[in-house]
Amino acid sequence: MSFDRLLHNAWGAAAAYWAIKNKKEGSCGLLLVPDNKTLFDTTISELRLFASKNTIILEFPSYAMGVFEETRPLSEVTSKRSETLFATTHLKDFIIVCTPYSLLKSIPSKKDFQEATIHLAKNITYPIGKLAIDLNRAGYIQVEFVNASGEFNIRGGIVDIFPITSPHPLRIEYFDEEIENIFFYNPESQTRINPVDKFTILPASDLLVTETDFINNIDDEKIKEKCETYGKFAGYHWHAPLINIQQGFIIDYLPTNLQIISRISEPIENCKKFIEEAADIV
Repeated sequence: MSFDRLLHNAWGAAAAYWAIKNKKEGSCGLLLVPDNKTLFDTTISELRLFASKNTIILEFPSYAMGVFEETRPLSEVTSKRSETLFATTHLKDFIIVCTPYSLLKSIPSKKDFQEATIHLAKNITYPIGKLAIDLNRAGYIQVEFVNASGEFNIRGGIVDIFPITSPHPLRIEYFDEEIENIFFYNPESQTRINPVDKFTILPASDLLVTETDFINNIDDEKIKEKCETYGKFAGYHWHAPLINIQQGFIIDYLPTNLQIISRISEPIENCKKFIEEAADIV
């Protein structure tokens, strides 16, 4: 991978200003910032300050958790990461803000991400059993009552899903194997909010496998037993390197005409070497 430009150690609003003013039309700009949530959020605000209304700014933040920590990622982080991956599959002109961690953290391959994205629409045939398997593969957890992002429930001919990209859960009503109605609802009162004709459900995990595939593909007996007992437990995605599933990196999703601006406070050659090594991993 070759780079059109590399600006090193551009601190303050200068990095955002440079990114906006020097990004070529039709290209992808990567603004690399340290693993610091405050700086990450500040960079996003600065980009929006200088950007025109047509400039697309994508966020790819790091998880706010330690490696192998058995907690589920914050829904707001998961949704931003998934929305960004989805956007890169059909957009070519944007600026993406990323951290070194997110640059090197393995994620689903572009092909797997696209296949795990669920497209729902009224009057299409989509058997409930298939939807349940697809949701499980996409990282959604089946529960008795849907209350939080990333959960789903099946009761007869009704499927409740709380998409990671939505502030409200979604209810799907079936007639046999055909989707009859789709609408958002209030989980407390169970009342309808508004109907929709179609909706796209984005993956909610960095490891897109069904519970069965996870168990069959992992050799560690303790982890296998844990999954058999508790299902896809919190933090299961950290074990991606231990199973025979081809993963990818964010660079896989980005165009080759990549323009890079770095806010990492490292010598210029170290910074360039870091990015080139990340590209060589792919």
